[in-house]
Amino acid sequence: MKVIPLFTLFIFIQHFSFGQLNYQHSNHNSPFVLLTADTSINLTAAYPSAKSMLDESFANQIPIGFDFYYNGEKYNVIHLNTNGFASLGAPFLQSNTDPQYDINELRNPVAYKGAIRPILAPFWDDLQLSDMANITYKTEGTAPNRIFIAQWKNMIWQNGGPDGLSFQLRLYESSNIIRFHYGTGPGSIGVNPGASIGITSDKNKTEDPEAETPNYISLNGSGNASLAYDSIETDVINTKPANGQEFRFTPLACVPPNHIKLLSQNANAVTLSWLGSNAGANYQMALSNIDVEPTVGTTLSATSHTFSNLAPNTVYFFYIKESCGSEWKRFRFKTSTRATLPYNQGFESGLDIDLPADLSSQTLANDFAGMHWQNSQLLNAASGSKKAINSARFAKADSWLYTPAIPLQVGGVYQLSFKYSRTAASDIGLMMTPNLKILVKYGFGTGNTGMVDTIVFLNNISNTSYNTQISTFSPSSSGDYILGFGFQSDVTDAIILLDDIQVTVLSVPLPLRLLSFDAKLNAQEEVDLTWTTSHEENVSHFEAEHSTDGKTFSTLGKIPANKPDDDITNHYRLTHPNPVNGHNYYRLKMVDLDGKFEYSPVRWVDLSDELVTLLYPNPSGYEVFLKMPGVKDASILVYNLEGKMLNAQFANFSENECKISLNAQVPSGIYLVAVSTKTETRILKWMIE
Repeated sequence: MKVIPLFTLFIFIQHFSFGQLNYQHSNHNSPFVLLTADTSINLTAAYPSAKSMLDESFANQIPIGFDFYYNGEKYNVIHLNTNGFASLGAPFLQSNTDPQYDINELRNPVAYKGAIRPILAPFWDDLQLSDMANITYKTEGTAPNRIFIAQWKNMIWQNGGPDGLSFQLRLYESSNIIRFHYGTGPGSIGVNPGASIGITSDKNKTEDPEAETPNYISLNGSGNASLAYDSIETDVINTKPANGQEFRFTPLACVPPNHIKLLSQNANAVTLSWLGSNAGANYQMALSNIDVEPTVGTTLSATSHTFSNLAPNTVYFFYIKESCGSEWKRFRFKTSTRATLPYNQGFESGLDIDLPADLSSQTLANDFAGMHWQNSQLLNAASGSKKAINSARFAKADSWLYTPAIPLQVGGVYQLSFKYSRTAASDIGLMMTPNLKILVKYGFGTGNTGMVDTIVFLNNISNTSYNTQISTFSPSSSGDYILGFGFQSDVTDAIILLDDIQVTVLSVPLPLRLLSFDAKLNAQEEVDLTWTTSHEENVSHFEAEHSTDGKTFSTLGKIPANKPDDDITNHYRLTHPNPVNGHNYYRLKMVDLDGKFEYSPVRWVDLSDELVTLLYPNPSGYEVFLKMPGVKDASILVYNLEGKMLNAQFANFSENECKISLNAQVPSGIYLVAVSTKTETRILKWMIE
């Protein structure tokens, strides 16, 4: 046990916002009173092959008795461990290999201790019970001011004397305060004590690994002068808290949203969600492909938002804060790439454990347990040396691997083939034989909302050598589809293997060739629909259709087909004069003379009020383009890093973009571009090479 300093943060007042954990810490002293009319928990041995239940055990699914909000997330059950800490995450697991629950680690735990986060640790060390009935709980009071209390009574510390110490974990309804309270007993302390006192986030890192790293609050002692740190874990506390010692963790009133998640994405759009600290809060958000913290953003009250009109295979930076005045929270994501048919993926291009660059992954279960698809050379591949693997070693799995966006045509028939296998498993100590499953779905985006149609479901996978699965499917409309491979399983030490994914065309409709179809916002805030065709044999007309939800479409207008010779390219245009504020979806209905028809891929234009800026290419030479969908005009100022203005211009965005130029004599380096509209100003970085 040791202290690992990353950087020193001296706290002279115990009020702090700790990265992902937005809590104030304070020290108090009040009389410690043991519970009465409390309930003893039913313990389960954690390591039955080596340690007794008095030493290593736990109880899962203890009812809190009310909705308790921790770091923005709602909980109503808690899991208690004999070693002086509790879990709000995945339940504790019994194992015939040591789960190491007795080794305290707030900082960056893995394996069993990783899956159970978030952790509340009044006194985490190797503790033992003197009686099986000495861990109890109780919910007292009346709504909305109830208190849940978990109590560890007469605990033995590191094989010391009986009745070493008692302590309580208290959770408060409505205020969501966390309180650790201690009573000291006469029992001696054992050899090499080293406890941790503190709380953790639900992850060892945020969904955006570059955005922030603090994930715990650790006290540096057990006395009334104890300080709280989010960069140094003290796991060598070797003195008992004084009788009546109390530590409180109080949620801050104004904190940035947390739990930012990528709900769904494709090559041109993403849907993000987040949790706020207060019900009914308002937020400010901004999006750019330049990593610069905004000064202002678009205000909204929803806890999710869809951004459209994005560039494929591009990194974007999403910033959000609460309007009460919190700091900005940053989230980085990358839009999907596009692929062509036939599509083949053998995983050979992945470096180390990283998936190939055109793939993405997502877990819909326990993110901290590390249950993501990853590349591997350690097990046999179906071909070559690499394949994708996944497991559910420490918590249930619902983990997905996504292909790039693949263009599919309505009426076409496509074939998916892939090879899959699993390793043998011991699964000793588990309550049931786990069922390993692979579910393959496809849709216009990732996640539960994007993956709509099922291609194949493989249940009770048992083969330990590769099987080949071949399935056919036919989409109901044309567009860019993403295929998702979902691994689902209860806890198991088996590993699932996936290799040699292939998507091919079996047949597609032939008559009309739709060479292009685009929907773009013009300077009058109308949407221009343009399309190009050839080979218009037997084509009657085109109907442009509009939708606000992507599902129910209505006709905007009808244009007859030109029907010239096959080798002639035909160009069409239709304008939608009144698009709605929000999402606008467009498609073409291409109708033959016999009344048969097919649909084009769906295009969309977003008229939301947020300012989405794109500076490209970046880095560049002495010219760069600024793209601002939905903006008519703006003033643009260019500065060097010393604050000297080098260029000023007023831009009219007739094509949603404008060109910015500098004199070729300026040196290479970073320049600042200030873009001001009627409602806000955005600062962008421009790198000249």
